[in-house]
Amino acid sequence: AGTLEAAVMAALNPRHRDPEIAAFPQRAAREGAAEAPLVSVITPVYNGSRYLDELILSVERQTHPRIEHIVIDDGSSDDGATVAVLARYPHLRWWSRPNRGQYATLNEGLQAARGDWVCVISADDVLASPSALADLIAQTQGSDQPDAVYGRTALMDSSGRPVQGQHGRPDESAPRWLNYHFLVIHHCSMIVARGFIEKHRLMFDTSLKFTGDWDWIIRILKAGRTRHVDAIISKYRVHEQQTRQTTKGKDLVAEDRLVLARHGSSAIVNVLIVNYFRFRKLVSILSAEGGSGGVRALKRFLRRR
Repeated sequence: AGTLEAAVMAALNPRHRDPEIAAFPQRAAREGAAEAPLVSVITPVYNGSRYLDELILSVERQTHPRIEHIVIDDGSSDDGATVAVLARYPHLRWWSRPNRGQYATLNEGLQAARGDWVCVISADDVLASPSALADLIAQTQGSDQPDAVYGRTALMDSSGRPVQGQHGRPDESAPRWLNYHFLVIHHCSMIVARGFIEKHRLMFDTSLKFTGDWDWIIRILKAGRTRHVDAIISKYRVHEQQTRQTTKGKDLVAEDRLVLARHGSSAIVNVLIVNYFRFRKLVSILSAEGGSGGVRALKRFLRRR
């Protein structure tokens, strides 16, 4: 809006302001497209060129007819690699600006969103199938409309292969209260009504560095009605460059404890749940490997603890 930054953004991608232009115009001819709710997919990215193409294409392939994909480059320092990826996709609403952190960037995306529903997904994750968003939107129809809909999340490694032992993970169909003590729902497999977000001022807490998504989801669960769909919506990538992989364990634990205390949850229950699911994961790995392979898997598992 008259600033140098806005001028640069417009020059790089003059169509990013208009979600109806940005939301894949080839979908406009589909039956019912005009009446379909607009879904805003929000992605913060920082030095994310390695996986960004894969995410963008997974959103582009969605069968839901009205989508705007907002990608905010949070001051990447990778010699323009991330911006180069973004510049290849004229349908995106994207811009770059100095680094402010992931949760400030997500709030910026929420404020820019124009959709009826919002989906937050990281630059290293993907939507699992072309019908992922359509599966969620289908659950919003009718008079008893939920405020948020979520599905299942699969885990993959840096190469996109399924992560070993994920059958021991908690299932997203678990009771909602479990999320107050241990995060089960992933925001990459969830849509939230934008009007609900605005009404309850459900922005991310920028004072948090690692657990803002957990805090956000707890507040959504406390304030609104949710619905679960038994379908894999997204794939969450586990890799060595993740913030939670590169951060000291004591810092993660300290912020986990802060979120637990904020919401009146129990640190003891959290520890019990974490260790229970670690045990289930170990059993799942040993069952899959068997014999000497199971011994090697056990050693790898213990080294990661």
